[in-house]
Amino acid sequence: MVTSNTAIGKLLPNSINNLDYIKNNKGMLLYPITAFRHIDSISNGNEGATANQFINTVSTLLDNNREVLDNIQKTVDEQLTPNMETLQNDLKKFSYPNDENNPLRATLTIDEWLNKPQIRITQKFEDLEGFELPLRAQGLGYQNIYNIIARVNNLFYKMIEVDCRVPVFIVIEEPEAFTHPQLQHIFIQKINEYIKELAKLKNIKAQLLIISHSSEVASTALKLNYHTIIGREINGNTYFINWNSKDDDSEEKKSKDNLKKMILNYNAEVFFADKIIAIEGMSEELIITKMMNKIDPSLTSEKIAIIPVGTHFKSYEKALSLLGFEKILLITDLDFAKNWDGDISGKGCETTNSNLTYLFKEDKKLKDILRCILEEEKDFYTNELKLSEKVDGVSFKIVTQGYTEAFKKFIPRTLEAAMVVASEKNFELYKGTILLRDRVTEKDIDNSRGEESINNIENVLLKSTVKKADFAIETLDVAENTDFVIPQYIKEGLDWLVRK
Repeated sequence: MVTSNTAIGKLLPNSINNLDYIKNNKGMLLYPITAFRHIDSISNGNEGATANQFINTVSTLLDNNREVLDNIQKTVDEQLTPNMETLQNDLKKFSYPNDENNPLRATLTIDEWLNKPQIRITQKFEDLEGFELPLRAQGLGYQNIYNIIARVNNLFYKMIEVDCRVPVFIVIEEPEAFTHPQLQHIFIQKINEYIKELAKLKNIKAQLLIISHSSEVASTALKLNYHTIIGREINGNTYFINWNSKDDDSEEKKSKDNLKKMILNYNAEVFFADKIIAIEGMSEELIITKMMNKIDPSLTSEKIAIIPVGTHFKSYEKALSLLGFEKILLITDLDFAKNWDGDISGKGCETTNSNLTYLFKEDKKLKDILRCILEEEKDFYTNELKLSEKVDGVSFKIVTQGYTEAFKKFIPRTLEAAMVVASEKNFELYKGTILLRDRVTEKDIDNSRGEESINNIENVLLKSTVKKADFAIETLDVAENTDFVIPQYIKEGLDWLVRK
C-alpha cells in the first residue's frame, strides 16, 4: 500500500497502522480483514484473537479506575496469600538447591493480570447460574463472525482514541472462511447495518467492501441490493463487470432482472462459473449431472453452472452475454405438438419451444424449423453461434434431439423419451424399472402413430403416477449400467463444452 507523499499515494487509502499520519494529512483509512483466521483454541486462536480486540478498552478502563485495582491487590495480599503457606512449605521440601535466602515460592498471578488484563467471550444462561459456553464451543462459524465483528468494533475504538475522524474503507476478504452457509446469510444481512450504526455513533464516514467466492454470500448480497462487481478473466484479460450499471438498455435490464430472479431462487454459482449449461427444467439437472459423471467424473469439478431457462433462453441471453462466459451450452427439446399425426405438413408439426429458433435463422417460424428437422433425418441437431462480444470465437452451442441409431425414423420430443430410446439396451433397462407403462413395446416407437407414439410421455411412455422428477431420480440408477448409452445430442454438447 502506497502511503508516501506521491501523487498516487494521496489517492490511495492508508492502513490502520498509520492513524497519526492519516489524522495529520486528512487521508482515507483502509482497514482490511483478511480471510485467514486462526481456528485453534490456544491464546492466539480465534477465541483469544477475538478477546484481544478489546484489551485496549479494558486497559483504559482499569487505568481510569486505579483504586479498584489497588483494592483487588490488597484483598489478595491480606486474605489469599496467607492461605498458601502449606503450598510454600511443600515447595521448600522439593527445591534444589535448598537455599533459605532464596526459597522457591508460588505467587498468585493477579499482578500479571493487572499488568496485562485478559477477557473471555462466552455465552451465559440465566437459568444456569455459573455456567458459560465458551466461544470455541459454538462452532467455527460463530467464531469467525465474532472475530470479524470484534475487529470492526476495535477499529472504531482506536480511531476515537486518537481522535481520527477520516473516512474509513473496510475491506472484508472471504467472510465465508470457516463459516457455515446459514451464518453467511445472517452475516451479510447484518454486517452493513452494524457498520452504519457504529459509523453514525462515532461520527465517522465508512464504506464496506466484501470480497467473496461464496454463492451464499452472493445471493444474499444480490437480494439486499448490494452494489455487485463481478471479476472475470476473458481471453487472458481481467474484467470487472458492474452488475448495477445504469447504462443498460431496456431489454438488457429486463434480461438481468430475469437472471437475478433465477439466481436468487436457484443458483448463485452463475457468478463464479466459467461455463454455463442451460437446461429447460430443474429435474433435468439431475440427469445432465449424471451424464457428465458418466462421460468423465472430473467434469463436475470444473467451473460449470447449470441453470434452468425453460423454453425461453432468449429472455436470459443479454444478461448471460454481459457476463462473458467462456462457453454456454443450451440443451433443449423439440417439443412438437402432442396431437401430431405424423404428417409434417399439418398443424401438429408446430412447436412451443422458442429455443429452437437458435438452430436456424431468427426470422424462421417454429413450424418451418421443425419441418426442416423432420425432413433432414439427422441423428441430432446442433448449431454454434457467437453469443458474446467479450469472447473470441464461438461461445454458444444449442443441441437438440433427432433420430436414433437403434430406432430409425423416430424423433423424441422430450428428454425422457430421448433417454429411453437412445439404444435398445436403454429401452430394456428402463422397462425393468417402475417408470414405464407395462404395455410399452417397440411398436410404440413410431412417429406415424401420432398420439399413440412413445413421444406422448404422459399417456403412452410413463406410468400415470410417475412425474418428471421421478424419472430423473430413477435414471441415476439406470445410468449406472455399463451398457447405458448417453443420447448423442447430450454427448455432443458436453464434449463441445469441455473441449479446449
